[in-house]
Amino acid sequence: MATHYVTEAESKAKAARRGYTGVLPVPLEQIARREGIKIELALLDDDLSGMSFIKNGIAVIVLNLNHHPNRRRFTLAHEIGHHVMHVPYLTNNVHVDKIVLNRDDISSQGVDVKEVQANAFAAELLMPESELRRYHTVDLNDDEFLYSLAKKLKVSVTALTYRLINLGKLPQDYSVGT
Repeated sequence: MATHYVTEAESKAKAARRGYTGVLPVPLEQIARREGIKIELALLDDDLSGMSFIKNGIAVIVLNLNHHPNRRRFTLAHEIGHHVMHVPYLTNNVHVDKIVLNRDDISSQGVDVKEVQANAFAAELLMPESELRRYHTVDLNDDEFLYSLAKKLKVSVTALTYRLINLGKLPQDYSVGT
């Protein structure tokens, strides 16, 4: 997957977060409102995380009320990403995001550009690189630290761990201990 798609998504997440730099957890509902997006909660099938669409000029995100609040936050950030980056697609379609338990061939290869971008957008929006770089060394075996930081960001420890690992590849002065 070309990294320019990820870089573009991260840049758009930084722009969406403007005015909230240093504010943690990132106020997603306020960002969605500023972007003109209506948020709804609904009882959806367990395998459905959320959906996005634009109908009659109104941007809407629907989140699964049954999911844990941290899961809903990631879904909300992901769906905001779709609204920021994929307006033409959402205008003609209802985009449904399912929980990825058994990945199909396309998703397991990470080649669905819209999903790669929305995930990169969500990761940067929820767990800003600028905030995570404050920790010069992170020990992925330090459960107490990971739990504490995940709680501060209102994300799962799993999402935070993936983010730290992915960032470990990018900045030269950022190391992830194992």
